[in-house]
Amino acid sequence: MHSYSKPVHGLRAIAALSVLLFHWGSAIGFFHVVQEQATIEVVGVKFSLLAPLDFGWLGVPVFFILSAVLLSTSWLEQSLTGKSYFIYIRRRLLRIFPAYWLQLIILLAVGPLLGLAYSFDSVGEFLRHAVLLINTPPWMDKPLNPVWWTLPVEFLFYLVLPFIIIAYRRLPVICLLFSGLLVTLLWRWLIFEYYQVENYGPYIYVLDSLPGVLFTFCVGIAVALNPSPGGWVASKWLGLYLPLLVFMALMILLKSNLSTYWSGGNLLLLWPACVAASLGVVVAHYRCSKSLVLESRPVQFLGDISFGLYLWHYPVLQYLKIQLSGFDGTWFLAVFSLLLTIILSMLLAYASYRLVEKPCMGLFRAKA
Repeated sequence: MHSYSKPVHGLRAIAALSVLLFHWGSAIGFFHVVQEQATIEVVGVKFSLLAPLDFGWLGVPVFFILSAVLLSTSWLEQSLTGKSYFIYIRRRLLRIFPAYWLQLIILLAVGPLLGLAYSFDSVGEFLRHAVLLINTPPWMDKPLNPVWWTLPVEFLFYLVLPFIIIAYRRLPVICLLFSGLLVTLLWRWLIFEYYQVENYGPYIYVLDSLPGVLFTFCVGIAVALNPSPGGWVASKWLGLYLPLLVFMALMILLKSNLSTYWSGGNLLLLWPACVAASLGVVVAHYRCSKSLVLESRPVQFLGDISFGLYLWHYPVLQYLKIQLSGFDGTWFLAVFSLLLTIILSMLLAYASYRLVEKPCMGLFRAKA
């Protein structure tokens, strides 16, 4: 069974671009004025045409699901031994750390020259960053680049994935999904009980550590565990349109309850798992289907450099925010800043891919 699928690989590009658009629009905020201008009123209800960009951060759970799909497949027929586990971890180390270390060094060396405040308060903080002890107790160091928060979550998943596969290889997929959901909901509920605050926003990285998003990864594993993808997930109506409608309904639900979302209620408890389930069905659909868009050369190229695109877009946005701070929030600024962000991020991501990621992956023929 081959783990590589062109449409699934193309989804990496969509996930990376979604996160980029989210940070361009909502986090860094180049176009708040433009967003107001793009609001229309239908039957007395106001809608922002650019509101979907507020949900671009959902590219992160897509990345989690895709990682689980691609890595799980290779373990389905493979025995877990000390040697196989060592080779697997070595490949995972080469997939993440070289590109990450390169960016860490560049940000520390070049960032201050560009007006970006990249520095550490102590040698210990630097060393913890070097080994990805980010948002980890008792230090709770904030990542130098905010997007790095996902890297320790991913890597911890890499460490436990083979054991999950071995445990559930002979059991029904529903057992895997139920166990993952139980761990996820229990973890998030325990965080609510432990902190007991009115706003859990500051604790998002604790909520979304591996136990809190384990169900998302389990969805990807479940997709990989399907030995012959097809059936109802191959149907455009059941495998694509219906889960996308559910996904949009979930976005509307969150948008309409955003003021109370972080209070620690049922929505914060259940919503991420529901989104993961709907996105997982979409991934399963494309795993067994053709897509002219996702299989096109430009999208495949973006899939190749998606990791670098994810890493580099945020520093680029921070730099452009400083350089363009004197301009008014116009459509021109919004489009210009977006084009610059995409171009500069792609150039840096391509350099990272060609000079670091691809050579390192080639050392052990890593394909994921």
